[in-house]
This record gives sequence, structure tokens and C-alpha cells, in this order.
Amino acid sequence: MNYDILFQQALKFHENGRLNEAEAIYRSILETAPDNPDVINLLGLIAQSKGLHEDAVSLFYRAVTLSPRHVPYRFNLAFSLQALGRLHEAADLYQQITVQNPELKEAWNNLAQTFFDLEEKEKSLTAAGQAAALDAGYVEPRVTMALCSSNPEDELQKLCRLFPSHPLPPYRLSLLYRRSQNFPEALNQALKALELDTQSPEIIVNAAGLYNRRHDDVNAEKLYRRALELDSRSVPALVGLASVLSRKKDFASAEPLYKQALDLSPKDIDALINYADMLYHAGRLLEALETCRQAVILAPHRPEISNNLGIIQKDLKEYDEALGLFFNALEKDRTCGEYAVNIAETLVLMHRDTPDKALQIAQNWVKNYPENPLAHHTLASFGGSSPAYDSAYSHIFFDNFASGYEETLSHLNYCLPQKIKQLLGTVKGTVLDLGCGTGLIAETLASADNHFIGVDISSQMLEIARSKQLYQELINQDILAYLQSRPLPRPDLIIATDVFCYMAELGPVFNLCAPCPLCFSIEKGTANSSCLMPSGRYTHHPDYIKHLLTSAGYSKINQYDIILRQENHQDVPGLIYIAR
Repeated sequence: MNYDILFQQALKFHENGRLNEAEAIYRSILETAPDNPDVINLLGLIAQSKGLHEDAVSLFYRAVTLSPRHVPYRFNLAFSLQALGRLHEAADLYQQITVQNPELKEAWNNLAQTFFDLEEKEKSLTAAGQAAALDAGYVEPRVTMALCSSNPEDELQKLCRLFPSHPLPPYRLSLLYRRSQNFPEALNQALKALELDTQSPEIIVNAAGLYNRRHDDVNAEKLYRRALELDSRSVPALVGLASVLSRKKDFASAEPLYKQALDLSPKDIDALINYADMLYHAGRLLEALETCRQAVILAPHRPEISNNLGIIQKDLKEYDEALGLFFNALEKDRTCGEYAVNIAETLVLMHRDTPDKALQIAQNWVKNYPENPLAHHTLASFGGSSPAYDSAYSHIFFDNFASGYEETLSHLNYCLPQKIKQLLGTVKGTVLDLGCGTGLIAETLASADNHFIGVDISSQMLEIARSKQLYQELINQDILAYLQSRPLPRPDLIIATDVFCYMAELGPVFNLCAPCPLCFSIEKGTANSSCLMPSGRYTHHPDYIKHLLTSAGYSKINQYDIILRQENHQDVPGLIYIAR
């Protein structure tokens, strides 16, 4: 078979997506014509389409060396360099291409994106403007211009209206909302982009990631699998699907996906971090520790890696080492609530064995981080200061506890919702669930005879509750503030489980709940009224609760003993109240 026939057959395979067959023919051609730049370039394109950009760069460099002024070869080389994050090299090539061929809009557009990633906004705007001027309907450079503007959200919204059938504006708007932690709107825009383009792995993975974040495993898994059908080498899709399976405790299925992702991209930090997390939850602490250490070597600047190492050290009861890692992470990102929560939890554990040492560290924490509510609350719980910042403490604590909340309770013999169901029986009418969290009470009590309204200070808890579709309405607000502004009509029942242990003063809450029937739990205390414990939670004396309920107008008060949970292998005694 002569060269032309072989080449045409390879091109046909290539165009039809039969890449391996095309590649085999291209390589056979190179055996007799090793310096054919067209064939070398086509091999580079196959490597590029498989995500093998290192291989692609090597091939494109060969093609460019053989034909230095051939623009397509240089463009392909720049594209793979850009994909590898070698942005300065890519930018230099794109600039050379635009000088040689100033009418090539794709080169201007890619140059604009490269400059944007290099955080050189002025240069990015100039290049994007050149691309847009060459084609009035070219959306990509206009998106880059919007992102470079002083108000990218508004500009992207305009592009959504101007180009309603193009997926890129809502996709980039979704990423923008995601960075600002407006996750409901991020998902809304992600689904708009997905409706417009069902074949883009990047768009699919973004929507899957937002479902994953709210623990909607069904939709997340479905979309990750769809992305992998389109691109089996998509590392974000492999890692995302593995994280869903890991959360479902299907470690046997998750681990090969993590390993495949790391085979494709050994230095992918997100893959390493998530794989270490899976190993941790599988109880393989030493392997998790080693994987985290690999991540630290590759990205010592990433605070979440120090945090994850600290979590493992905490479980190994190496509290000093854990605190050092948590404070290291917090110093790199002083606003991250998760790191502060982990410091507080570790100090509570340390306080059981060495209270003076824990108190001293808490005092230093407040001194060095006076703006941190968890530092103040922890110090107060150790008796080092007066209680303060309670609302802010709960907000940060539960936002950062949301993802592991239900798993943690499952290890503590938590049975409060089931006990309340035994006491209340069938609940009818409107139920106001104060501090609803992830919706455990609604899961237990919801029926055709009732509907639930949930209120919680944590938006992250509410995301998980929302995914269960059990609430008629979910409100992100402090419960006291909500009760003060609560609209009529009154609910048929108010429930508050594992809520009042985070509040010192309950009188105002009871006064605002009256005269509605009220069901709630407390941690039983021995102090005269309420007492902030080293655990960071409040206990309340039964006589104090009865006095407050009577003062609020409740006359029929029933209380029931219960073991709320186990902590440090010890029972935590509590009470359930039903008051009318």
C-alpha cells in the first residue's frame, strides 16, 4: 500500500475518532519518512486529544523544528504548553503567531486566556479585544473581557442575555459564584450551561462537583460517569467519582479510580488529597499519613494539606503535632473556619489529659487571633474568660462540620430523633424545626400528615438538608433572630434537637416559642442554671429549664431522660422536654 493511501486511511480513522488505529498508521509512515512534519503534527494532535500534553509537546516541537514558520504546528504547541501550565512559553508562542498572522482570532483569544491566567489583565484585555474585533459573534474573548472587568458578574450576566444559546457565559458565571461560595447560584448556572452543552466534560464535571458538594450522590455520580464516558482520562471526573464512592464507603471501587487519576497525573494535588482522605476514612491512617506527606512535598504552600495531616495526627493522639499543623494551616489562611474548628476540637481532647497546657494554648490563640470566635469560645469553655461570640461560634462550627456531621453522629450511638418519634408518635400539621441541621428530624418524622420548615445558622448544613427534599422551606438565619421576626401563622409544633446546648440563655427563645407546643433536648447539668463545659457546649439544670418554661406560660411539661451520645467512651446524659 503506497504512502498516499496509507495517509488517507489514517486521516479517515482520525476524523472518525479511531485514534489508536490512526496512530498506528502514522507511526508506520514515520518508519519510512521520519521527518514528515505533517504526520508528526497529527501524532501530536492525537496525544493532545488524549490529554497526553507532555507527549504532544515533544511531537509538536519536532514538527516546528522541521517547519519553523508553519503556524498550525506552533499553535498546537502553544495550546499544549498552555494546558501544561507552561504559560510564559505559551504566551511567547501565541504572540509570535499573532505577529505572523494577525487575522488568526483563535491565537488572540488563547493569548488573552493565557495572560488572564498569568494575572496580567491589561494584556489579557488587549488580546481579547483583538479577537473580538475579528469576529462579532466570537463569545470566548468577550467572556475573558468580562472576567477582566471591575464587575465580572454583571458583565457575564449581560453575555448570558446576549448569547443565550452559548454555554460558556453561564459556565464561567458558575465558576465565579463557586469561588465566592454562592453555591446555590453556582449550581443554577452550571445546569444552564449543561443544558446548552451536554458533551463538554468540563461543564459536566463542574455541575457534578456542585452536586457532590451538597452530598447529592445520585446526580453527582451520574454526571461524573457521563464525563468519563466522554473522556476516560479526565482526572477531575475520576477524582470526583472516587470521592462520591468513598463517601458511600465503597472504598474498593473508589481506590482504583484514585490510582488511575494519579497514574495519569502523578503530581495532581487534589487527587493526592482526596486519596489520602479516602485512606483516612477507610481506617488506613499510616497510608493516609504517607500520602499526605507526598502532597506536602509537591505543594508545601497548600494549607489544606497541613490540615489533613493534623487530622491524622489528632486521631493518633499526637495532639501537639496536630495543633502545630492546624496552626500552620490557619496562619496561611486566617479566615478558614475548618482549621479553627480542628484546633478547637484538638484542644478539647488535650484538655481532658493536660488542662493547664490546653488552657495556655487557648490563651495564646486568643492573643494571636483576637478576631477568631472559636478561639474566644474555646478559652471561655476552659474557664479562661467569660462566654462570648456564641452565635458566631455556632455559625463557623457547623458550616465546617456539615460534611462529616452525620458520619460523626453514627459513631456516637446517636438516637435522639428515634427517641423523639417514640414520644411524639405521628406528628401532624406544620412543624418548625429550629436548628434543623442536615434534616435528621425531618427524615424521622416527615409524613403525609405534616410539612416541615427548617431554620439553621449554617448554610452548609442547609445545603445537605435541601438535598433530602423534606422541607417546604429552609431559612438560613440565627434561630433567635428568626423567632423575633417569625411571620404568622404559628406552627403546630416547634422542635429543637441538639440546639440549646449551644446557647447559654434559653428564656428569650421559650418566650418567643410560646404558646406553640414545644419539643426539645438539652444536655443535663448540675449547675444552678447553665454552664459552658470544656466540650464547648452548654449544660442546663432541669429546675432551671422548668422555671423558664413556666415563666413563658407552659403549664404541661413532661421530661424524659436520655443518653444523647457517647463521648470518649462515656455517656452524655440529657433530657427531652415536651411542653404545652
